[in-house]
Amino acid sequence: MLKERINFLIDKKGMTRKELVSGLITLPHFSNILTGRYILAEDLAASFAKKLDVSTDYLLKAEDVSNHILKGTDEIVNQMIAFSDIDETYVATLPRESDALVFELASKLMTACFYQSMNDQDKYNDLHMNYLNFYLKEFPDREIKQLPAPLKKAFYFYKMQVLRSKTEYETANAYCQQLLPLLTENLEAWIAVKKIEIEILLTLKRFELAKKQLNEALHQIQLKNFKAHLPSLYILQSNYYFYLGLYEEAIISLSKAEENLLYLDHAHIGDYQVMIFNNRIVMLIKTKQLMEAKKESERFNAFLQRQTHIEKTFFTLILLYQADIALLEKQFDQLSSLIQMLEHAPRTDDQTYALHFYKAQLALEQKKYEFAQEQAESCINYFEHNPIVERLVALYEVLGICAEQKRQYKKSSDMYKKIVQLLKES
Repeated sequence: MLKERINFLIDKKGMTRKELVSGLITLPHFSNILTGRYILAEDLAASFAKKLDVSTDYLLKAEDVSNHILKGTDEIVNQMIAFSDIDETYVATLPRESDALVFELASKLMTACFYQSMNDQDKYNDLHMNYLNFYLKEFPDREIKQLPAPLKKAFYFYKMQVLRSKTEYETANAYCQQLLPLLTENLEAWIAVKKIEIEILLTLKRFELAKKQLNEALHQIQLKNFKAHLPSLYILQSNYYFYLGLYEEAIISLSKAEENLLYLDHAHIGDYQVMIFNNRIVMLIKTKQLMEAKKESERFNAFLQRQTHIEKTFFTLILLYQADIALLEKQFDQLSSLIQMLEHAPRTDDQTYALHFYKAQLALEQKKYEFAQEQAESCINYFEHNPIVERLVALYEVLGICAEQKRQYKKSSDMYKKIVQLLKES
């Protein structure tokens, strides 16, 4: 790992290997040091360090993989994977540099995962530009396999999370499979990755395998009495049933998740309660249990009103539920009023695309075909990359009808073909 660190420092300084070794040793001698054939002498390390503006130990101890270094690295990686007591303050305590590259690089990889989870794009990009991009090229997959276990775990977790964010689920799952066997001695981290594996398998529609992994995770939790994980696993179980069309079982699993919230610490109960409310309302709307969905939305609103420091977009979410219900009930006057409210409400990007969807539906009903097409086209790419079958079908229908009005019959036919293909696949 000395080679990778020196390569990074040379690149950062904007110098060449020849400039670094000038007046000290020959380039072939230097290459033999980097490949491990020769040992880096302390006096030579001091000369290199002076040119590179780092401490001598930063070079001499770059390859330190002593027990205390590996143990410290492993603790950080496991804690970050389990996301246990992790916040901006904790991440800020991680050292910016470490003489041991194993510790430094693992910390940076896990910090990047944290910034990604917090959607802090500026810090995420800055960390990559100034550090990670270089090391990611220096350590391709074939070399990661040879790294000490803690750093290997950090790389696999990082790559899995990046690929999930890009919806490259097959490859993300491959890294997940390489990561899980390395986590068997830390159940909290193992469960965290197991949940991710189940989510990926559900997304890939590998339902039997997802069920098997879900049962394995539930067994381990009950065996080790880790009941704080029951709410999240029952939510996953609910998603599994929902994907299979077993809606009654899905709602029962959500009730089990709610019953087990008492095992969570108070700080996390609210987050899970919001998730349970959201999932239950979505399921009730999808199964056309609209009266129940309205009641649950009112319960959700009352719950949010009792919370302090609640994200304003959660109230926007309730407006979106109401818009869905109004659309299904063909209450277009009510839908129009809700759209006006949504226009002035704080929104996430996802919620803005949903607003375009409702505008397209209302405009179609009002026979404003030009505006309906414009709104549908502004959100169609989003829903194709984040597929919700019902919304995609409705959007393709809008575009098909609008094309017919313009006598663009081929385009109209293409839209209806997409609807048929989508319904077959679902």
